[in-house]
Amino acid sequence: MSLQGLPDSSRIWLFAADRVLSESESEALQKDLMMFVAEWQAHGADLTAGFELRYGACLVIAVDESQAAPTGCSIDKAFRLLQRFGSEHKMDFFNRLLLHRPLCTSAVIKTVSQAQQALDEKDWAASTLVWNAQLQTLGEYRSNPFLPLKSSWAAAKLNWPA
Repeated sequence: MSLQGLPDSSRIWLFAADRVLSESESEALQKDLMMFVAEWQAHGADLTAGFELRYGACLVIAVDESQAAPTGCSIDKAFRLLQRFGSEHKMDFFNRLLLHRPLCTSAVIKTVSQAQQALDEKDWAASTLVWNAQLQTLGEYRSNPFLPLKSSWAAAKLNWPA
């Protein structure tokens, strides 16, 4: 199920892969996720859920908690699906320190030193938009899934050019 039919109040989990998925990996992950959300339950209650894979590396999974709320065990199932997929395809969906610049080149910055180099070389700037993996609701995601680099977790760790 897509995110389209879900209300803005839906709870979301955001994941960003440590690299851009190939076309075949993207198709395989979406197939796995379609089957997963179609059968996703919490204590026997069907969850109204959807997902979206964007920019080749950024994944949103959403649940309409007004219909039925996910439980710790049901949430763990989603995480295990991504862990298994990541292990099979040699990628990581759980590194919260990545910076994604999906609107431009789908660039993935994996370290603060890489971000610093991008700033120093003027490839990135304070206003460069990066994926905001801290959003809580589908409404927040829909209104703006990005934030400027200067507002990201990395801002305090970077030496900003004068």
